[in-house]
Amino acid sequence: MDLLDISILYVEDEKISRDSITKFLISRVKNVYVAADGEEGLDKFIKHRPDMVLTDVFIPKMNGLELIDKIKQIDNHVITIFISGYSEAENILNAIEKGVNAFLIKPIRRKKLLQEVEKFAKTILLEKKIKQEEIQRKKAEQALLVSEHKFRAITESAYDAIVMINKKDEITYWNSAAVDIFDYSKKDVLGKNLYEIIAPAKYKQDFFDAFEKIRKTKEDHSKGKTLELIAKKKDGSEFPLELSVSSVNIENEWHTIGILRDISFRKNAEQKIKRQHEELEQEIEVASSVQSYMLPNWMVKGDEVIFTSTYAPSRKLGGDLLDIIQISDSRYVAYVADISGHGVQAAILMTAVKSTISMIIEAAKEKLELSLILNRLNDILSKRLFDINFLTIILCLVDLKKNTITYYNAGHPPIILYDIQNGKAKILSEKGSIPIGWHEDYAFPPEEEDVFSINENMVIFLYTDGIFECYNKSGEQLGINGFAEFISDNIHNFNSIILPQKIKKKLIELDYDISSDDFTLMTIRKIPQEKKDEIKRSFVLKALLEKAGEVAINCEQFIYDKFHDRKFASHIELIVDEFLNNIIRHGLMSKSDSMIMIQLAEDNELELTIWDKGKDWTLPPVREDGKYFPDEKLLDESGRGIFVIYTIASKVTKQRFGDINETIIRIPYRK
Repeated sequence: MDLLDISILYVEDEKISRDSITKFLISRVKNVYVAADGEEGLDKFIKHRPDMVLTDVFIPKMNGLELIDKIKQIDNHVITIFISGYSEAENILNAIEKGVNAFLIKPIRRKKLLQEVEKFAKTILLEKKIKQEEIQRKKAEQALLVSEHKFRAITESAYDAIVMINKKDEITYWNSAAVDIFDYSKKDVLGKNLYEIIAPAKYKQDFFDAFEKIRKTKEDHSKGKTLELIAKKKDGSEFPLELSVSSVNIENEWHTIGILRDISFRKNAEQKIKRQHEELEQEIEVASSVQSYMLPNWMVKGDEVIFTSTYAPSRKLGGDLLDIIQISDSRYVAYVADISGHGVQAAILMTAVKSTISMIIEAAKEKLELSLILNRLNDILSKRLFDINFLTIILCLVDLKKNTITYYNAGHPPIILYDIQNGKAKILSEKGSIPIGWHEDYAFPPEEEDVFSINENMVIFLYTDGIFECYNKSGEQLGINGFAEFISDNIHNFNSIILPQKIKKKLIELDYDISSDDFTLMTIRKIPQEKKDEIKRSFVLKALLEKAGEVAINCEQFIYDKFHDRKFASHIELIVDEFLNNIIRHGLMSKSDSMIMIQLAEDNELELTIWDKGKDWTLPPVREDGKYFPDEKLLDESGRGIFVIYTIASKVTKQRFGDINETIIRIPYRK
């Protein structure tokens, strides 16, 4: 992360707060000066003249109001940010009278602090830029007033070729750098046509146009834009150059001046940089692929529970992490975490942190205590990996024998529970502790652990702040409460198999910008037990061709057991086999570890739904005459595929939710 090129004076007497905020500011701002009381703060302001002052109201020797008053007497334009409590209204009013620019309410939220600093930093940097541009403008004006003698002295020492031509395009000035670049002496070129000397035949018109444009606007002393052209040396060899043209009046005669720079070296460097950039992009793509392989499959299904998730970094690499670890037949550890920062650094830390968590859980799985896991994690990360970073995490132990989830929240957004029966979502209490890495010696207490019961009618949501901190086009932030309301209002019609992906798509449809931060969402649900007369069954397989036939046969047997119709069951086997073979061969290709889920359910017709994390594709159009195969031979080996399915199904639909394809095939059944 690039540091803001500003300076801040931070005045705070309370050591813990001072050290914490100072460390945070140093990670964001180029120069930070710190004082513990008002007198020290005033001395450091006079010495360093910072761009911004951040001060608490209650500080020794000189309170914050007095300090701001004295600072404003020295520099009334300095940005001041006042720290106060909710109950200190009088101090705030006094601060307003003294011209304080902003207020922060204790305890200070780092995100809010960063927003204020970045907001004023834009103004500060803009003012600096304007001053610098004004200095440059004045220098340019002075340069135009130099005498011809000084002009010659300067141009003769220049590294760029400087040439001058009269209205007949004859060369009237040719500096030493031009001699070196083009290999023509001054005697060789003076009085000669410029374009004949330096322009290859096919580029003469380009040079003429560049000089002629300025010649037509000479009264305004206009300066043309820089052009890249191809020139030639005395020996005829060609090379790239950069040309800028202007006009000047010398002894009541207008001349056109060209500044020409040999950019052969730069062009070669640009090509090298381009190749390096392409190589870096390829390496980032590889790193992104490696990172994706470290994440759990989009769906993890056990006998009694199903986990589904989606993860999308704001850049190609991100700092969110999640995992599902089975530690026994009936127990799972699931977590979602967020490492501060973005990009490559956060991604590298994510890789190390995930491995560390897995190692700790593996070592403790026989007698797993969440507080001990977090204490061990905090000890390792604080001392070995984290410097200015920290980690928020919500760590869950899913116990299917007890039907409970025990969880520990270390500075992370709270769990949301959705009740399928009443269609309402609620936010669990924000019981928890500080993030990992805030304090090296902090001990996460066991009493901060919490537990709740789960059942088949409950969906559990774990997520990162990239979901609820997004804004819509009206500038409204979704927020945690807004996310809970969104769940209540929208997901009752969603199939819970790919709930995270459908939520993400719905947020985008509602014009929420979810691209500014990493987006991570996991759902947990107990699998409802199959009712005796219910026609509903799910099958899960990895993307391996040898498994497709086996699953197709299992589907055929299930349908036969329910309908006792061998022909109808064989149609289902054919559809499943054809579809799986197509998506495994063409959609998933070498992704043999990717999961595919199939669900059979009865809804007037038999509904077959397939979910896969393959490439996007489009259903071919349905022909009105229904003729897809020679002589209507359904089982003909040529042309089998989606058209086989069309001849059997009443309707086929396909949608894309994030990186998951959902295909629904409806097959009529007549008794």
